[in-house]
Order: sequence, then structure tokens, then C-alpha cells
Amino acid sequence: MPVGTIRVRRGKYDNKKPVRYIKVSLSALPRQRRWMLYSRWLWEKKNGPVPKGRRVAHADGDTLNDSPDNHVLLEAADVICLWHQRNPERSKRQHARAGAATATHNRERGRVIRALRLLPSKWYPVNLAARTTINFPFRTRFGLLRHYGVDTSQLPRNGHGRAVRRAIERCGFTPMRGEELSGERFAGFRKVDDVAELLRAVRHGRRDNEPA
Repeated sequence: MPVGTIRVRRGKYDNKKPVRYIKVSLSALPRQRRWMLYSRWLWEKKNGPVPKGRRVAHADGDTLNDSPDNHVLLEAADVICLWHQRNPERSKRQHARAGAATATHNRERGRVIRALRLLPSKWYPVNLAARTTINFPFRTRFGLLRHYGVDTSQLPRNGHGRAVRRAIERCGFTPMRGEELSGERFAGFRKVDDVAELLRAVRHGRRDNEPA
């Protein structure tokens, strides 16, 4: 096609709305440079080169309205804000998807952090007999016990005494702080992600120890 040909194509952004392109070269490489957005071409013809980091946008949202009065020079962030203002329903859906993706990322990141290191101030359930730590931290000691079925309403709030020791025995897990687990005493303890994995490890260990 000769230089100066104008074609309407689907754009890359804003739900692929149709936009005008104009052919500006027959030999430029890569081939994509042979075409330019018509709005940008008009702007540069009237006002000079578009500054780096800016783009020519359509003020009324109509990508086919290439009247010079409808062209505005914006940064990428301004274009995004303008899109959200014009499309409240789609903006709401996009924020919901972004929130869900962020929550998933944070959960995965939390799992990675827990797998790599024990958090010093958190409480971890430890099975001393199986020499195993459940890699699931709790904010409080009693919170850990409640999670594993212990009624803590009758236990002394200082966390000490015979009643607390009996509750821990019934629970099967000893609450330990992460800073304690980092010591040499627990260096040989294995670390698992959940109770089911602990039970599998215990059963596997018993089978290994059974006489042939």
C-alpha cells in the first residue's frame, strides 16, 4: 500500500476498540514501524514529536474521533485512570480480579517464607516423639491449642501449671516459639506442612522399623 494509506484496525488496548492507522514508510524495519497511529501522526504533524513517556489519547473515549480538538497528550497512568472512569463496571471487575490474584500471590509467598524459615515470634506445633514440627505458625500459644481441639477456657492465663501440661499431652503437640526451634536441640527435627503429612511420616517410620 502506498504511503499515506489510512486503515481501521483493532487496537491493542481498551477492549480492542477500532483505531485508525496511517502508512508512513515503505521500507522501515521492523515492519510494524511502517504504520503509525493516525492520532499520533496528526499530533506530531501539528505539534511536533510526542515526548518520551507520553501518548496521544482520545479525550471523549471515541477512538475513531480523530478531530485535533479530541486529542490529548497523557502519561500511561493518566490513560489507565481515564479508562477506569469511563468503564465503572469493567473497572470493578478488573479490581476484583486484581484483588484475587494478589491474595493468591500473598498466600503462595507466605508458604515460601514458612518453608524457608521459622518466624521467631510465632508458635509452632511440635511432636516431640516423632521429632517433627508442623510448619503452620500461630500468633498465640493458646490459639495453637484451640486449633487442635483443646478447651482453653479453664486453663490459667499464664500458660503454666499441671492443667496446661495435661492439655498439651492430650493435644499431642507442644507449642514452641520459632526462636526456640532454631536452636541446636531441634536441628534434627523434620518440618512438615500439615498433620496428614506428619501421620504419613510416622506410619512410614514404623514400617521401616518393623522387623523383617
